[in-house]
Amino acid sequence: MTLVEASTEQVREVLERTHSLWSEGLPLAAYQTYWLSLLSSPWGRRNLRYLLWHRGSGQWLSSFKLYTLRARCEGKELKLAGIGAVFTPEEHRSHGHARAMLLEASDLLSAEAFDAALLFSDIGTRYYQDLGFQPLPSHEFRADLVPEPPPGGLGVPAPGSPDWVGAERVYEDWSAGQPYSMLRDHDYWDFLRLRRLLKPPASGVPACTLHLVTGGPVYVLAEANESALRLMESVGSVNRLRDAMARLIGWARTQGVKRIQGWWRDEYQPILHGYVQFEQCRRTSEVAMIAPLSPEACAINWEEVADPFFRTDHF
Repeated sequence: MTLVEASTEQVREVLERTHSLWSEGLPLAAYQTYWLSLLSSPWGRRNLRYLLWHRGSGQWLSSFKLYTLRARCEGKELKLAGIGAVFTPEEHRSHGHARAMLLEASDLLSAEAFDAALLFSDIGTRYYQDLGFQPLPSHEFRADLVPEPPPGGLGVPAPGSPDWVGAERVYEDWSAGQPYSMLRDHDYWDFLRLRRLLKPPASGVPACTLHLVTGGPVYVLAEANESALRLMESVGSVNRLRDAMARLIGWARTQGVKRIQGWWRDEYQPILHGYVQFEQCRRTSEVAMIAPLSPEACAINWEEVADPFFRTDHF
């Protein structure tokens, strides 16, 4: 067996086999078009590929998506391999194909000078720990909005057109001062935007609302539907973020939204205090895990990197 990059037709086949797992309600043709569009985007062409655990007969036995990502941790710039959508067709399961594929992938990643491999596990941590991954702090929160906002609110403007360019500038300035952050160039921001906005309405994924406080280096990115506001990421100082969150939550109340949820970050406690009643816990799915490969990545104490990812970083 060998590890090979999938052709377009093979990607279509993988997407057909994984449609029931990860399409989020999209019809098959729309699901295939969505991912092929992401693969053909400027960032996707350089940084996203499907790899197959391939038998010489032309048959593939397992597959995964490989993202080339950049991050900064403790002042070091790292090249990260994002591993997503690990899949084995039902007729080939229980033969260790996915494990063999990922072990072979580790050799490939070292050869391509990746510093570490990163994934988000939906099957617990034991399986990937046996392959050299270690879990990172991964928490989430759910909260009911309090009936009335605290005094001194900032009004309830409806979110307008997302200011992606403004958010890009704010994120770049903010990330430079963080102990850990994902690095994003302009093409990656376009890729993130396409991921949220390309999906047709039939997918059931709510529309993306980006709330940027005018004149301030801060933004909050959230998805909203009639029942919940899902916090995707928030960037800026605590005081300015509290103002931005007040406006976003005020708007959500006018739409009848009663709950807010998202991946936890420590700065959310002072930002959301007074607006919601918290329920915080460890995530049991989408658990971040990392496998250091280079000496630079091995030297980092990853257990002290507290909840390093935004929901937007998930792949």
